[in-house]
Amino acid sequence: DGPFILAGHSYGGYNMQLFARRYPYLVAGLVLVDSSHPTQVERFRAPPFNLNTAPTTRWGMVKFGRAPQPHPSMPAALKKLVREQMSRWRTRRTLAHEFLGFRDSARELRDAQHLAQIPVIVLSRGKRVWPTDTRGDQLEHLWMEMQTELAGESPYAAHIVASNSGHQIHLDQPGLVAYAAAVLTDIHRLRHGGDPGAERQVLGVRESVDFEAGIWLRDTLVASLGDHLPLTAVAPSDSGSPN
Repeated sequence: DGPFILAGHSYGGYNMQLFARRYPYLVAGLVLVDSSHPTQVERFRAPPFNLNTAPTTRWGMVKFGRAPQPHPSMPAALKKLVREQMSRWRTRRTLAHEFLGFRDSARELRDAQHLAQIPVIVLSRGKRVWPTDTRGDQLEHLWMEMQTELAGESPYAAHIVASNSGHQIHLDQPGLVAYAAAVLTDIHRLRHGGDPGAERQVLGVRESVDFEAGIWLRDTLVASLGDHLPLTAVAPSDSGSPN
């Protein structure tokens, strides 16, 4: 029945952000997992990068090379399923439509209302994906800059770098994504009359959800509680930042 905790990875971050902006009364929290940024196409395209990351029109072409290999952490049965799906034309057509509509999706998000008061946790990859040269350093910096901006969309946000993850954080460190969802669940409960003596404390280490290696860059989540509950945020001991 909602409200819901939404989680979106990469392009899926567009979908979750757009839903949250259009229907804020249905959203209790938002987890963005190395999410796309609504201005990334233009910023990658601009000098000094001159990198085209999406077709310029709906009538562009998407060419596929060899199908990407399944993530090593996937179970064997799921790896088999992924290989089978990637060999089908319908799967590739769906991927092509995603790329062809990328700019349109970004435009929809830019035109939507602000995120308002929804608590957000941004998870960003800690492992670099660009080459280890000057250009690669600039691209890595740009990506992190945009991730930081996503965390700034809400006054109540946390930004965590997943130290052991590439772009697929939900596969490299799935516990961290689950942890973020649990934190936002607690925040929502406490904002709506939670018990100050509850066993599950905001941003505390939970026995049911392991916090995996991450670096906290920002944490204003507890501010969302206002006068509901006089709690102090407690970051996990291995978080790298005592926010």
